[in-house]
Amino acid sequence: MSHSNPIMNKRILTAGVLALIALAPACTDLTEVPQSAITPENFYRNADEALGGLASVYAQLRSTYDNTYAISEVTTDEIIIPTRGQDWYDNGQWLDLHRQTFTANSPAGLAQINSSWIDLFTGVARANVVLKGIAPNSFTGKTTMVAELRTLRAFYYYMLMDLFGGVPIVCEEEGNALCTGTEIAERPRASRAETFNFIESEL
Repeated sequence: MSHSNPIMNKRILTAGVLALIALAPACTDLTEVPQSAITPENFYRNADEALGGLASVYAQLRSTYDNTYAISEVTTDEIIIPTRGQDWYDNGQWLDLHRQTFTANSPAGLAQINSSWIDLFTGVARANVVLKGIAPNSFTGKTTMVAELRTLRAFYYYMLMDLFGGVPIVCEEEGNALCTGTEIAERPRASRAETFNFIESEL
């Protein structure tokens, strides 16, 4: 029966660590040369690629079940979140919603309300990216896909209007007086009536 030699094991371990330290400087150049990249300018060239973009706009609908739904229901008597001690207290955000005491910096304002704004405008942004990407391309079913994207975007705007009233209108279609472009920039807040008119015109 052989026993391992602790001194020998220690020497092997030390030699291994020293080898790693000696080789470590060789791993400092992390420059990558991508062979390809997917951008809105080189994607959405055919129906399959455009369908992938459309799917992302539909996928964003999942987010409306969380924060937007909570704002719509917990602020009424439809849903009551029973807080027992720290259980479901969550920094007081559910009580804040139910009591309708939320402000921009209150627990619900910083959680569900801010997150709902982000979730819904993410849906708008995704629709705009795909609309811009497919605009110069021709493929079977493009007209239907454009209609779907504009309807989905209108639905996100409808939920934004329902929660926040007038909101900035960001869209890609030129010639629409309510569009303020897709570039990332500070933009004016449309009135609730203007937001409604935009939604109605899209549908």
